[in-house]
Amino acid sequence: MGNVVIEQNNKFKTGCIGCFFRLDLTPKNITISTLLAEVQSLLSEKYNTINRQSKRLSSLYDASLQIFPEINGNSIVMSYMLNFIEPREILDPEYDYAKIMETFFSIVHRPLIDEKVVNLAKSTLHSNIRDFFELPENRALHQFMKLWFKNQPNYQYVNVVNRDILDQLSLEDIQDFVKILFKRPLMIYGQVADTNLFNKIGHSYFNIFKSKDDFVNPQLVVDRDIDTFDESSDAQYEQAQVLMGYFYNHIQSMPRPWIGPLIMSYYLANTESSILFKKVREQLGATYGVDAFNDENHSLLLIRTGVNKNQVKQVKEIIQGCLSDLVCGLVDQEAFDHSKQLLINNFNSYGDIQESMMIKAVTENLIGSFSTIPNMIKLIKDYTVNDLINLAKTMQLNGSYCLL
Repeated sequence: MGNVVIEQNNKFKTGCIGCFFRLDLTPKNITISTLLAEVQSLLSEKYNTINRQSKRLSSLYDASLQIFPEINGNSIVMSYMLNFIEPREILDPEYDYAKIMETFFSIVHRPLIDEKVVNLAKSTLHSNIRDFFELPENRALHQFMKLWFKNQPNYQYVNVVNRDILDQLSLEDIQDFVKILFKRPLMIYGQVADTNLFNKIGHSYFNIFKSKDDFVNPQLVVDRDIDTFDESSDAQYEQAQVLMGYFYNHIQSMPRPWIGPLIMSYYLANTESSILFKKVREQLGATYGVDAFNDENHSLLLIRTGVNKNQVKQVKEIIQGCLSDLVCGLVDQEAFDHSKQLLINNFNSYGDIQESMMIKAVTENLIGSFSTIPNMIKLIKDYTVNDLINLAKTMQLNGSYCLL
């Protein structure tokens, strides 16, 4: 199958296998997929109690199973990942690739949609939602995204499931979703010591799904229906949450769309040496953190911080002033160089983290653009001050929200 990638593992004592399905992002899809992930993490048809599935994974020398949906632009990637100790590391004739794959694909392909377990999973998700909204920064982020995508409701629930949809989901809804899911575009990724043996054993498992379409999504980036806003809500918190969203020209930051905005996010925030952290601390006397989140698939650079309520106007002026300075060509060379070096250090560490390599492979297959770690580092090194200035010129403040 063209959508199966099994790479040679010469570095780690652990192997990994992942199964990834792409489907459209809608509030109902993200809610059902989150609920399904919770259910499948507990049990399956073959391992039909929580205890049995847990024991089965423990028998694989505590193999680690992760099931979760992840939003990428206008798509959801439903991710199933299993990390396991390589059989060659264990002197156990009953522990082999066949047992590992049989366990993994039984859990993935044969979910048990049981009413009691579904209700338990719903209860868990409701508890997670309550915990999420107890944090003011999460409440502020959720409201910001609803405003940012005011005219595009499919993309509003990017960080929490819809409680109303969750309550209304029936067993039939979940069962119908599973049938559709297993026909959606699929990628299987593995990293193992013996690729020939793994492929030979895995061939029958790789073909159990009915997916025919390519995993790549050439229309991944969301074209936002822009509706600017500057709003606030009074929630009686001691500290105000300030969020400012900048929409930028996605094409302007090619050839790798995320390089420029990612460097921008580190230059402006996220570290104590960043421009905004120093300015907020020095000019306002505040010690609160400032972070910047780049979502290239939504062409959004989101800056957020928590400050005293009487400092909201000042911190907004500082944030806007930093972007205005960039547009005018005023760049702090030391902060710029430091932000690039931090990113280079991060990418150098990718090769030491198996999960990061898996995520990189899936993301690149989703966007249809591939690059080695050395090439990615070269792109960062080659990114210039003028590139940053030109990117800043394409950025527009399209959304501002304060939770007071």
